[in-house]
Amino acid sequence: MNELAKLKPVWVGLWINRKSSLLRIFDLKAVTEGTNRTHYRIKGAYQTGVGRPDSTTRFPVTGFVTGDQIVFTVSFRVADNNREDDEPKDAMTAWAGQIMPDQENCEIQTLQTLWHLTRNVVEGEDDTDPNPEKDHGWASLLAGADTFRKISDDPNASPPTLE
Repeated sequence: MNELAKLKPVWVGLWINRKSSLLRIFDLKAVTEGTNRTHYRIKGAYQTGVGRPDSTTRFPVTGFVTGDQIVFTVSFRVADNNREDDEPKDAMTAWAGQIMPDQENCEIQTLQTLWHLTRNVVEGEDDTDPNPEKDHGWASLLAGADTFRKISDDPNASPPTLE
């Protein structure tokens, strides 16, 4: 069995984190761009269980896996309907992690990750700050840890009720 055939059943499917966000990994493809080694690219969708977007909104996911390690990114581009100018509230998040046994039940595998989120810094409504990115750029960055568990081998499976 080749490596791609071994990796697909591990990664493709529906994953859920502790905040009820969903990671849907639809496909895993072998790519050899730029090196003599094979890399494995994932394609999927992410539904956030926190923040302003509706939990049914699917945002694009792209990333790579190597064995039991993963890196993936999500582009959150939504319009804030509460603003008159309807300016997008753009954010992007990147996760890096590894599948490990659950601390409470070693029979269950979990995906333990660290993440970084960056939000767009825009000028204030009163334009008192002429350079918000320079003055407040670090305020746009957040970081944290996240644990996912796989709940289905079908990435299109119906999730548990998101609350």
